[in-house]
Amino acid sequence: MINYISKDLHEISIMTDNSDLKFCVHCGAELDDGAMFCKSCGAQVERFDAPVTMNPYASMKENSMNNRLKVIGICCIVYAVLAIIGGIVFLVSIDSLMEQVITDPSWPETAQQLIDMGVVTDLAGAESFMRDVFTYMGYFGVIIGIITIIPAYSCFTKKAYIPGLVGMVISTALSAASVIGLIIGVVFVVLYCSCSDAFKKQTF
Repeated sequence: MINYISKDLHEISIMTDNSDLKFCVHCGAELDDGAMFCKSCGAQVERFDAPVTMNPYASMKENSMNNRLKVIGICCIVYAVLAIIGGIVFLVSIDSLMEQVITDPSWPETAQQLIDMGVVTDLAGAESFMRDVFTYMGYFGVIIGIITIIPAYSCFTKKAYIPGLVGMVISTALSAASVIGLIIGVVFVVLYCSCSDAFKKQTF
């Protein structure tokens, strides 16, 4: 009984692995191409297609990486939009921000501290310094937002892995002024690197 099963499996393997050799699974006779019945025993020809299966672990790993990249991509988009909007708001609101600073009761003391530290030499210089700070913050936000779009693109398309990684590292470094921003950035960089297998071969 075992020998017959072994023989049948061997014949099925021959049919599956070698398209040039086809044999009857009942009597072992060679079959003509396209034959519906065996010319030797008359049995109906049974055709077998080798099943293509994916390793369940590999499938789960791929799904996990895709989900992680999707979350990272969404977070990058949200962060980029907020950074760009915040930067633009700073740039268009510099005059009103300066008015708030100058009219604040603590401004003379703050200006004097800047003069004492040697940052500026007079009150006008202190006002110019604060205006430059607001301008810098505005452009800083816009730049961070634009840079963060790169890893978002990489996460959603699974392309440009290296540019995406560089963009994420730069964005994290620029966000290092905030401890929370730095921690979140480092976590995202680590998660991004753990999904490197999900990216396609091409760089762009």
